[in-house]
Amino acid sequence: PVPSISWKRSDGNSLTKKIKHNKTKGVLEIPDVQQEDEGSYECLAGNIRGRNIARGQLFVYALPEWDKKIQNAFLSLYDSLFWECKAKGKPSPSYTWLKNGQPLTSEVRF
Repeated sequence: PVPSISWKRSDGNSLTKKIKHNKTKGVLEIPDVQQEDEGSYECLAGNIRGRNIARGQLFVYALPEWDKKIQNAFLSLYDSLFWECKAKGKPSPSYTWLKNGQPLTSEVRF
C-alpha cells in the first residue's frame, strides 16, 4: 500500500507556517531559510505494513553582518583612539586589523 508521509521537527519545535510539504511525494520545502529553521527534521512514512523514519539535520550558515562599524576619527596629536567593530555570523567571524592595507604589527594593543 502507498505510505502516508508526514514531517516534523525532532527537537519538538513545530514546523513554521512558511514550510510547505507534499504528503504524497514526500517533499519538504523551506523557502527563505533563516537561522531559526536550523535543527533536526524527520520524515515519517507509514502504511498498514509498518513505519519508517528518515532523519536529517539542517545547518544554517550566515555571512558576517556588522553590529558595530568604525567611523572616521579626527584627533589631535597624543590623543588616544578607541575603535570597536563587531560582527555576527555563523560560524562566528574572526577579526583582522589593517592599516593602509597592511596587517598591524604587534606594537598595537588590543
